[in-house]
Amino acid sequence: MKELTYYVQPNEQSPLFKAFQTLISLRKEGRLKKSLAGYHLSIVKIGADMDIPKVTNKQLLDLLKNHRNDALPIVTLDDRIIKIGGFLTPSEISQRFEGLSLQINDDSDQ
Repeated sequence: MKELTYYVQPNEQSPLFKAFQTLISLRKEGRLKKSLAGYHLSIVKIGADMDIPKVTNKQLLDLLKNHRNDALPIVTLDDRIIKIGGFLTPSEISQRFEGLSLQINDDSDQ
């Protein structure tokens, strides 16, 4: 099973992050089984006063120890960094999860 992980600040609230949280919730409810088959989705919150999680990727460890404020969010797939400084976009999610289509409401301006 592939592991898709988002490393984020504890107070992250962006629409793209909320969409990922929704995917995790839907997965836990037993929905989207076909689209998310073969993937484990997780979130790791990284704050200034929090311990660094155990990781084997040296580049990721360096980013989390020395550059976390500049680098977060970080997206990894099986401990390999696939994105630094941003979340997967709806089109990137669609490509990864068998054409799963997401509509993201950006209500941050309201």
